[in-house]
This record gives sequence, C-alpha cells and structure tokens, in this order.
Amino acid sequence: MLVMLCWGFAPFFAARPSRLSVVVSLARTLGIMKSTTVDYLSTSDGQQLVESMTSKNGRYVLAWRDSYGQGNYGSRLKGKGLYWLFGGTTETQRRELERPNDGCIADNGSHSICDWLFTSKRESVYYLFAADGSLLIKKPLKARICITALSDNGMFGVCHTSHSDHWKHSNLPFLFSGVDGSLIWHQMPPFQPAKYEFDTERGYLHVFPKPQHTHHQFITCTLTLQRRT
Repeated sequence: MLVMLCWGFAPFFAARPSRLSVVVSLARTLGIMKSTTVDYLSTSDGQQLVESMTSKNGRYVLAWRDSYGQGNYGSRLKGKGLYWLFGGTTETQRRELERPNDGCIADNGSHSICDWLFTSKRESVYYLFAADGSLLIKKPLKARICITALSDNGMFGVCHTSHSDHWKHSNLPFLFSGVDGSLIWHQMPPFQPAKYEFDTERGYLHVFPKPQHTHHQFITCTLTLQRRT
C-alpha cells in the first residue's frame, strides 16, 4: 500500500470527537467510585486520575491513569500508571506504562497510547496496539507527544510532538500505518496544530489550527491509497 500526501485548504467542518464514559466495571476495578458513568475520576482536590475515550461505534472503551494508585500523579520518577481496554463492559486488557497519556481507540479495537516516561527530559514513546494486545508500533521520540489521533478503521495513527532540542523530532507530526506499523510521513504544517481528525471515507487527515491562527480555518492532508504493483 502506498500513501500519497499533500497539504491543502478545503471547506470542512467536523464535530468534536466523541468522548464517552468509563463503564461501571472500570470504576469498580479501580475501587474509587461506583457511579455507572463518568468522564473521568478525580481526587478530592480535582486532580484528574483517569481519562477515557470510546470508539465511534461504541464497542470499545480505552481508559488510562497517569498516576500510581490514588496518589503520586503527574510528573514523577517512579510509580507506573495503567491503561485498560474494555470490549463492552468486559475488561480485555490491562497494561502498565510509566506515564500513559493521550489514548485513542478505533472501531476495531486498535488503540494508541503515549508514554511520557519517568524523565525530566522531553522524551516520550508512541504505542499502537491491535485489539488483541499485539504491538503494532513502538516509536521512541526525543520530544514530548502533545497531540494524537487514530482513524476509526485503525489504518492510520498520528502523533504530534512539542518543541525539543532534538530538531529531527521537534514540533512535528508523525503519521503511521496501522496495518504494517511503518512510518508513512512527517512534515510540519504551515501553522501550529491544535487537533487532528481522520476522514478515511473521503481520504483526508484534517488539521485544525490553534486559536491564534484563526486566519487559517483548517488545513487538510490528503491521503490517497494505492496498491503496490
């Protein structure tokens, strides 16, 4: 499969990606609360412990916690966090990472997660897993990942890094194939992105600018899929 890409402006408006609730089995697993639906679980002082995202078709829930137990959250040098994958209300995966963040979930159960690591350096790792937990992508980066997106069909994943002294990884998007795990492409768009959204039916990766760049409505990266001959 070949993927051809180019930047271009186009009139496209999209709703915010759906963020559904953590199912009751997750809340009970954590032992923090027994509410049937929550958008996140938090400490008494409002610090977020668990975030979640559901697949567009509602079949899967991915949740992650950048903390150790009910304390020691955020930047730290020890105490691994966790992420969970649910199929319906059934927990199908649980995995430890140092600092799991910015999860995404596809309709087929493929999911991406970023590890911000136990380090004071601007480094991180981008992971993409299949629904059965098999590793598709592990990409260490010399920069902190700050934006992620995953196509609904799991065929494409993208992560964008913040500024870093390592110029090859600094402030760049990395577009990966969810089929063979390869790095397809990376090139800085003409403004600082705030969000990426895939439209694989029409073959677009839509890139939305930060508010200070509102003179750009949005920009699109066209994904043209071709079979190898």
